[in-house]
Amino acid sequence: SVIETANYQRQFDLNTSISDSRMNNNSFIIYPNPNNGQFTISTPPYEKTTWIEIFNSLGQRVYSGSNSDQLLEKQIDLSTQEKGIYFLRMNIVGVNYIERIVIK
Repeated sequence: SVIETANYQRQFDLNTSISDSRMNNNSFIIYPNPNNGQFTISTPPYEKTTWIEIFNSLGQRVYSGSNSDQLLEKQIDLSTQEKGIYFLRMNIVGVNYIERIVIK
């Protein structure tokens, strides 16, 4: 189902994921994706990321961190995690984004 308010849309997909954004995801790039557990999150210099969380398909948080140093590229290492689908939740300038990550 979809809930819409002024300039804001939240979509709930009960089977796979949650999407929460005000715009298309032009605010960051995850690469490579799929990956072996090691990947990079790249944000443009004008975007300020405050926190990053990654959850496995069971909803368990496997990574939590902040980007207080405001790096434009942040390397993440989940190589000790099992192969599968993960969800990255990130806050950029007060907007929450959720993206799917695949570890092969």
